[in-house]
Amino acid sequence: LIRWDASQVWVIPVDRPAIDPEDARRELARRFFHWFGPATRQQLGRWTGVEPSDARATFEAIRGELAEIEIEGERRFALAADEEAMLMADPILGVRLLPQDDPLTKLDHPWLVPDESVRLRALPRVGASPGYIPGAVLVDGTVVGGWQRQGRLVTIHPFGRLSAADRAAITEEALTLPIAGTW
Repeated sequence: LIRWDASQVWVIPVDRPAIDPEDARRELARRFFHWFGPATRQQLGRWTGVEPSDARATFEAIRGELAEIEIEGERRFALAADEEAMLMADPILGVRLLPQDDPLTKLDHPWLVPDESVRLRALPRVGASPGYIPGAVLVDGTVVGGWQRQGRLVTIHPFGRLSAADRAAITEEALTLPIAGTW
């Protein structure tokens, strides 16, 4: 059992769960495709950190539960049970300051921020940091910059000029962040 907060991690011993390892692998894959789908089998392998053959075997074990979805000519998969909700989802509207580990920002960085020259300011690769731990600034479903917080200071790193309305909405969103010592 792992618990953490902004400054500490606790590993708490517990009894091993009474679950078959193969059932656990399949459930992990289901959770991956639920959170990150539509995704590829290769992304499943990278996310779980297993060999490609293990990812392929796990993928094939749940293949009957997946729906194939084509995105820009690429075959991807999502849980079939999630397909209707994805098709009926409203577009993302408004401003959000997404933390570094938000599921939206975990995969497909080139689709989220096509301009490679600014991508690292919001979506760093593992081991490549712009000098701060960024989050992504999302405006109406588009990543328009990065953000960071140091203590009580929130800094926005826009990719380009933002409208006055977007700047005001980003400021309003930043002011909703919980800051230690203010409650």
